[in-house]
Amino acid sequence: MRRIDEWLLNPPRTKLGKSFMNGLAAASRVYTAGVRARSWAYRSGVFRKTTLNTPVISIGNITVGGTGKTPLAQFIARHFLDTGRKPVIVSRGYRKEGAMLAVVSDGKRLMLSPRRSGDEPYLLARNLPGVPVVVSPNRALAGFVAVSRFAPDVVIMDDAFQHMKLERNLDIVLVDAVNPFGNDKTLPGGTLREPPLHLARADVIVVSRSDQTDRLPELRERLRSLNPSAPVFLGVHAPEGILAHATGDSLDLEILRNARVLAVSSIGNPWSFAESVRTLGAQVLDHLRFPNHAKYRHRALSQIANVARQLRCEAIITTEKDAVRLPSRIDFGCPVWVLSIRFTIVEGAASFFDLLDALVMHRETIGKNGQA
Repeated sequence: MRRIDEWLLNPPRTKLGKSFMNGLAAASRVYTAGVRARSWAYRSGVFRKTTLNTPVISIGNITVGGTGKTPLAQFIARHFLDTGRKPVIVSRGYRKEGAMLAVVSDGKRLMLSPRRSGDEPYLLARNLPGVPVVVSPNRALAGFVAVSRFAPDVVIMDDAFQHMKLERNLDIVLVDAVNPFGNDKTLPGGTLREPPLHLARADVIVVSRSDQTDRLPELRERLRSLNPSAPVFLGVHAPEGILAHATGDSLDLEILRNARVLAVSSIGNPWSFAESVRTLGAQVLDHLRFPNHAKYRHRALSQIANVARQLRCEAIITTEKDAVRLPSRIDFGCPVWVLSIRFTIVEGAASFFDLLDALVMHRETIGKNGQA
């Protein structure tokens, strides 16, 4: 079964398919008008913004799905930890159970399960000891709670470019080098949350998966035309290690070399995941691509087990985000390996860190002057 995003990029060329796409195109024009009106309302002050007394960094994108927002949030949080600062992460908690505000981690311990926190906030909380994580659809409320309870030096908002209600000091927007703008159409006829012109709001642009394309010059040129003032940095998703899902034991990346594997994922950009696995030397016999954030219920688990047995795989390989939702005690007939990745800036890292540090240093200077 094809994912919706695959269908939109390569719709059927039948008469019915063309008629359906024409209908979606009309709906996209209505959606785009609404997005532009909302953006204007915030920009002109018709809709009021909420301001925190702590620097806020927003990480987001203009497309649906995986550009690497959560890995970048983790990368930025680790930088602040390494420089002796106290970051806190605020997230929507997409597809978590319940709509109430919740503290996933107080920086000392995990307080919620993946179901009650959402897979991405749970992953951030687990991978970042010392960093509180707060989730709520109301990011302004989550920000106030995070600041009042944990007194951080900086608030990092994951997936928040469209959440304009909360004022931010730095708007970082990710663009996937492999598929930067989808089919250049907004929802529902495409995969864009906002028109590309809205990149003009970005303070910083980070091109993710910059090592997986040979069209960087053309992409740079288009980004420059959309936002001449924002600095552009290049990032990559670097494989960091393999974990045995059943035990949590660390395995060497070399275990993938020549291994016959079944790839399983339910992420925004499954193709880049499969490409990373192949780059590490594995033979990807098949790739089961489920909808983003899919819950692995009985039917999906049975499908994975059946395909793995039919292909006589040595292992099933999946992502960290999927592993949060994938039961570890299911017998698939072969082990499940989890590929962990690390986001890193490969061009302009020093300047990127300078931008981050300048926010916190400015606040620290104001605080000292105020106390004086």
